Amino acid sequence: MGSHIPSIEQEAPEKQPRQTMPVNFFGPSVYSKFYKAFICVVVLASPMLASAQQSSINPTSCVTGFNNATDYFPVKVQADDATLFKIEYHNSYKLLTSIDPYGMANETYALYQCGTTPPTGLTNGTKLVQVPVSRVGVLDVSVIPYLEMLGVANTITAVGDDIFVSSPCFQKQVAGGSIVSLSSTNATLADQQLSGVDIELGAYAADPSNNKSIAVYASQDPGTLNRAEWLEFFAAFFNKEQAANTLTGQINDNYNRLKQAASGYNPKPVVAWANYQAPSQYNNNTASWGVSNATYKVELTKDAGGTALGFGSYSNVTAFQQAISNADVVIDETYYATSLSDVLTNYNISSADQSKYKFLANKALYREDGISTSAGGQDWLESAISMADSVLEDVINAINPAAPTANFTRHWLRNVAANETIRYSSADNCTANENDARADSASNFTSTTTFAQPTYGSSAPSSTTASGAAASLTLAFSTIMATAVASIFALML
Repeated sequence: MGSHIPSIEQEAPEKQPRQTMPVNFFGPSVYSKFYKAFICVVVLASPMLASAQQSSINPTSCVTGFNNATDYFPVKVQADDATLFKIEYHNSYKLLTSIDPYGMANETYALYQCGTTPPTGLTNGTKLVQVPVSRVGVLDVSVIPYLEMLGVANTITAVGDDIFVSSPCFQKQVAGGSIVSLSSTNATLADQQLSGVDIELGAYAADPSNNKSIAVYASQDPGTLNRAEWLEFFAAFFNKEQAANTLTGQINDNYNRLKQAASGYNPKPVVAWANYQAPSQYNNNTASWGVSNATYKVELTKDAGGTALGFGSYSNVTAFQQAISNADVVIDETYYATSLSDVLTNYNISSADQSKYKFLANKALYREDGISTSAGGQDWLESAISMADSVLEDVINAINPAAPTANFTRHWLRNVAANETIRYSSADNCTANENDARADSASNFTSTTTFAQPTYGSSAPSSTTASGAAASLTLAFSTIMATAVASIFALML
């Protein structure tokens, strides 16, 4: 008949026993003492807990009260992709080794924590370096973006060949006088300029006679992600392992998402990384043409959804022309060529013959000089080495103008077939705080869908553009000098 409503006449439930403290067993005073003791333990332990929490970060300065049993580098890096350096951790020092790509002399550095005792019993020739370093000389421009990304570019006090540095904010620091440009004509003066630095980063080979010299092989490490992982090499000198782990993790993850999105093309477009060497004293005055199959270029092409044209070296231009004729995309690596006309002249392709080449019909002829300095320095040889995911975006877009996103703007690859112009970098382009860490230029790609099959020639692809003032600038290198530089890089790569 409706809900049951209990009445006051119902039998009251049985009364439950009361739960009480067993006073007769311990006594009230025992509990009081226990709680007081517990509070004391918590209070006394708090500093130790805070200390333990602080020790989870590598020291940013010298330590005091050296204890040989303390691990001063709780955050560590490990070379997972890079093949030309290795690192081994001990409590108060790290053994970092540069591995010569040509099988010559490797070089090992014992990076010991400032405030601790320098290690002993090391292998002969090991260089002692106290870390974290605070004053750095840079001999190779490719080092600069690594230090900028780690947020330690403000430790650079001297640089060689600053006219080739493309980083706008670094150019601004040089112009402001906070960074000295090393003398290229007076070795004694250059040594004096480097006398105050802790290390010199960027030597192309081991130099046992100079304890400050650090051999760097980032640009020679074969793979694309290998080169990015050199962030960890440089981080070891600054105890910036945490920052390096974060950066390389983000780059790898973004790179692999882009790679997956570009994996579905069928057929896969053919990409030729081509170059021309003009006759000069460096090649017996004999012109030559080539197609590169450097590991990182083959990887970039494959991971961008294409297939790389096989290696070729040609003294006969007709054989070279035949080799590249069916390439869907050509990336011209000739050091000096500013326009489509320059490239066609170098390749000896006449106007009447242009229809014979797929990459010209596709309007897919790119150069790597999209960001350059007015003196001819190319950011492709600087920032592109450390920013693997950003470079992959450029190659993806060169292969498929509709990817990785709509209206994507490339950084380094410039489509001369579409009359894209060079963007010249200068100190005026610096919009960031020079003391802040430099961001990776890649977009954060989060899509889980694959890209549609590429189509060519339907519309002008997205491009890098120059301002009117910048576009009026021209490169000032002679053909011989350009060929010499190109020959040097060809030997390195």
